[in-house]
Amino acid sequence: MDLELVTSLAEIYRDEESYWRLAMHYDAIQNIELRDKYIDLALQQQDTDDETHIFLRAMQGRADLIPLDVIKRERERLADNPLQLARLHKHLGEYGEAAAAYVRGVVDRLSTGNTFAAAFYLKELYKDGLVEELFKLALKDAIQRKDIYWQSRALEELGWRSELRELLLKHASEIRESDDLFLQEKLAWAEDDSRAYVDLHKEIARRYSDG
Repeated sequence: MDLELVTSLAEIYRDEESYWRLAMHYDAIQNIELRDKYIDLALQQQDTDDETHIFLRAMQGRADLIPLDVIKRERERLADNPLQLARLHKHLGEYGEAAAAYVRGVVDRLSTGNTFAAAFYLKELYKDGLVEELFKLALKDAIQRKDIYWQSRALEELGWRSELRELLLKHASEIRESDDLFLQEKLAWAEDDSRAYVDLHKEIARRYSDG
């Protein structure tokens, strides 16, 4: 951002005592010290509503500092507004609930022909990293169930290749003894065994061919 514009905006917001806008401004240019300063000042202002309170703490990565009564009031206020409720869930780190609320809201918009709004919120869902967070939740669930295959799939979708390789090598003996060709193929990749990888890929193609 242009330095003159950065300075001018900061002066405008400061003159207006719009501390929440100053916090957003400094967050955008990654000045964390000033961001946190103006978050504290904004939260001291009498006219800072619950929605802004939650937004600022979420920006700071400190949802744990949001008072429970603030959260309760917002949940009640947004109960019939799934898209705004989705944002609240997201700010609170409730990613599964956020995704579910986004989907409900998008379906509602599509059912009324509002395709722009549907596209806008789907883009927001993806841009804000909720897809990645769902894969992380899937990974956590697979770890709890000790399901190697679904751990590997979640790691693949997350693009965590080193963690995937570590998982497969750790369970190499178990994978070899199983009849899971897909896991064996992944293990061949992890072990850089190109011959085994090709052979397993061919075997999978033969076994699961529609013909």
